[in-house]
Amino acid sequence: MRDLPPSEATTLALLHPTAEEKIAIWNLNGQIWRGNMDLPTYIRREKHLENQAFTKDGGITFWILVDSTLAPNERPILASCESLRKRALIADGNGQVTDIVSHGIGSVFCNPEYRGRGYAQRMITELGNKLDNWQQKQGERTSFTILYSDIGKVGRSNQYLVSRVVDMCHRTFIQNWVGMHFHRATLPYCPSTHMNRSQPTSSLQVT
Repeated sequence: MRDLPPSEATTLALLHPTAEEKIAIWNLNGQIWRGNMDLPTYIRREKHLENQAFTKDGGITFWILVDSTLAPNERPILASCESLRKRALIADGNGQVTDIVSHGIGSVFCNPEYRGRGYAQRMITELGNKLDNWQQKQGERTSFTILYSDIGKVGRSNQYLVSRVVDMCHRTFIQNWVGMHFHRATLPYCPSTHMNRSQPTSSLQVT
């Protein structure tokens, strides 16, 4: 294995994978996520899913954390994830409803050989910065994003990663298998997240 950069290296960047790198990602995460499918079937499924009405034309964005000094298809993929563009409605305390673009975060994965080095944490930090204005109208910011997680039994390291994911913005809210992290939207008081009861209530609907 070539020498790997530290997670705080300034040369690390969150970029988009090439077609070959997406196959490499699916080969890696498919070892864990393919269930009863064989690996070729799993990869065919992933290719099919990225070309559906919900995902095509920018609906899904693939992200990889890599050393930006290395050439595409030759650089180690230190961590990877996806974001899904999603239409949402958000209401302020006065009942004014705004139609916005939000993002779902999914398929967060780190090569088992690279785990314990802080790459997933670095990727999520970079992703929070990227999504702040990703696919928004000029000058607008993302109001909130949603973390999709179906973890099942998790070890301590996975629990820590989830806490990092939902902490990367100003406020967090986790319920069942969906974690929502909010840039500016305010929420009702929730004891599990220690939100301020006195803050104005906002509601949202993801469609």
